[in-house]
Amino acid sequence: MVNAVATLILVAILGAAIAYIVRQKRAGVKCIGCPAAHDCADRAKVEQGHGSCGCGSIDQMLANMERAAR
Repeated sequence: MVNAVATLILVAILGAAIAYIVRQKRAGVKCIGCPAAHDCADRAKVEQGHGSCGCGSIDQMLANMERAAR
């Protein structure tokens, strides 16, 4: 009985996570989990001239900082 309850709880958590991801993707969020997920794509269009997600620019900024530290 304990295994059945634990399994049901895990299935419910997994189902909720999948439902959240599907809702976010349908809403047009490019980077789920990004703090600026809802507006990073719009900001990237304005700043960079294209529609890619702005999360890549954070990686680029960190790489530039590492190069500057060397």
